[in-house]
This record gives sequence, C-alpha cells and structure tokens, in this order.
Amino acid sequence: MSPPVLDRRALLGRLEIFSELGPAELDAVVAATRAKVFAAREVVVRQGDPAEMAFAVVYGRLKVVTTSSGDQQTVLGVLREGEIFGELAILDGGVRSATVIAIEPTLLLGIDRRKLHALLIREATVSYKLLRVLARRLRQVNESRGVLDVPARLAKQLIQLAEEDGERIGRRIRLRTELSQRELGAMIGATRESVNKTLAAFVKRGVLQAEGKQLVILDEEALRAMAEGGGAGEASLRKPRGGAG
Repeated sequence: MSPPVLDRRALLGRLEIFSELGPAELDAVVAATRAKVFAAREVVVRQGDPAEMAFAVVYGRLKVVTTSSGDQQTVLGVLREGEIFGELAILDGGVRSATVIAIEPTLLLGIDRRKLHALLIREATVSYKLLRVLARRLRQVNESRGVLDVPARLAKQLIQLAEEDGERIGRRIRLRTELSQRELGAMIGATRESVNKTLAAFVKRGVLQAEGKQLVILDEEALRAMAEGGGAGEASLRKPRGGAG
C-alpha cells in the first residue's frame, strides 16, 4: 500500500523536537524523510537493533514493549498521532531500547539517521536549536520525577491515558489501554509495589475503580488535583474525601 501525499513540513513543524526550526530549516529536514504504512501487529523496530531512523506518527497507534533477560515483556506505553520515537537513538548512534509494534494500521514519517547527521554537521543553527529542545525536555523529565511523588506521578499518568484513549461515560472515564501495575510503574519510574499501594489508596478514596483489567476514573477533578499537587500527593491520600485539613 502506497503512503498518501503528505505536507511533511507541516507535520515536522508540529513536533516538539523541531518546534524552533524555521520553514527553510524544516524543508532541509523533510529531505531526510520518507513515509511508510504499517499493518496492525507489524513490528516497526526491535529492541537491540541499530537505530537507522526516527519515526513521527501521522496516524494510528503503536505500543512500546521491552523484553527482559527472562523473556518477560513489559508495555511501556502507547504512541499516537503527533508523537515521535527513536529520536535519541539516531542522535547518539545507540541501539533500540524497546520494540515498537503497530496496534492498528499506522502511517509513520521516518527520518533517516545518516541524512539527518549530514544536515546537523552542515547546519550549525539547526543543531543548536535541536540541542535547546532536547535540553528543555530533559529538564522537564528531571523536574517531574524529582518533585512529584508517586501518587502525583501516577495521577498525572492516568489523566494522560484518559485524555489519549479514555471512554467517557457520564462523569466516569474508562481507560481502554490495559496496563499492568508493573507497566504503570515503568511509565512513571516507580516500583510495582508503590503503584499497587497508590492504586489501592485511590480506590479507597473513591477516585478510582477497577473493573476487570481496566481502570475507571470516578472523580476526574480529584485526580487532576493530585496530579498537579506535587509533594502534596502523599498527604492528600491520607485525607478523608471531603474532609477538612
């Protein structure tokens, strides 16, 4: 199946990593790209393989999976339209840290490593702008993990999952993405035990409910307050719902 005609400059311009580039600079990056369609369940990249391309998601969904030495698989997350993956590996020349598999028919815009490297060597301004964006992203990750405690980080992750793939039923939001406690922990940098304890506290407070393998948000407002509360997350779990102090 041939990929459709795309406005590649517009697609790249919407990605955070290229957000500081001007039209001419984006056109130079466009020259390093090619579009490819993947069928449902098709593997896009494999963990441990050399990274030859980064990919921007034009449409579709993909899951990011890691495999341990004991062949145990862990889903780290789900990628959707407007997201990019593999950009760090093609910049530092490393191998793939995870396997990425299409969940449904997916169109990706690939960015060739060799062509991008040639551009970065040739255009110092483009290199500098990409460096600024990557430094900002690293700072945001460090601040998020350093300031937010586990309840706040988990609440924030659940809100993100709800926004990306939640099914709203009245005031309730069912999370259609099924993730184990270990997988949630991997996504927020916490242990499975910490996630288990925090989920139990969310349920006890009436913020969350488990229905089979799916989680249902019962009180979105309270969950958002926890997500934005920083260090107050742990303390908020100890307060009775609706109580004072």
